[in-house]
Amino acid sequence: MNPWYELFIYLFLFAVIIISGIISVVMIIRNRKKGRSVKRNVISLVVCCAFIASLLLLVAFHPTYYKFNDWTILNSSIYEVQDKDGNFDIGKITPMEAGKVAYYIYTDEGPIMPDYLKHYYYMEYDAWGVIYDVYEQCQPGG
Repeated sequence: MNPWYELFIYLFLFAVIIISGIISVVMIIRNRKKGRSVKRNVISLVVCCAFIASLLLLVAFHPTYYKFNDWTILNSSIYEVQDKDGNFDIGKITPMEAGKVAYYIYTDEGPIMPDYLKHYYYMEYDAWGVIYDVYEQCQPGG
């Protein structure tokens, strides 16, 4: 998925959750003044807060690309990542040598200034196979 679309989806979800939370607060105040029960409105406010927290955690754990959890990949073995996610699209693992490998993530055909290049999720690892850096970059030679 293109990062522009991903950003639009995050912003849309955030706006919907915030608007729902504001409506819940207004309903709590209104029902409090009329002497009605506010239990349902408080529950909806708590649910909105839980959704905001989960959305923020998703963005925090997956800052490079939404399919890969950077925090679990960093400092893990390159062999574990290969077993979990399959063979790499770019690069090969060479034992006892540092290197970098990558997975294809998308081709930029977004609505704002697309570059039409393939983008990859790169992982750099040391001679012991421990991943120390992850980033997104265009295809080699692109």
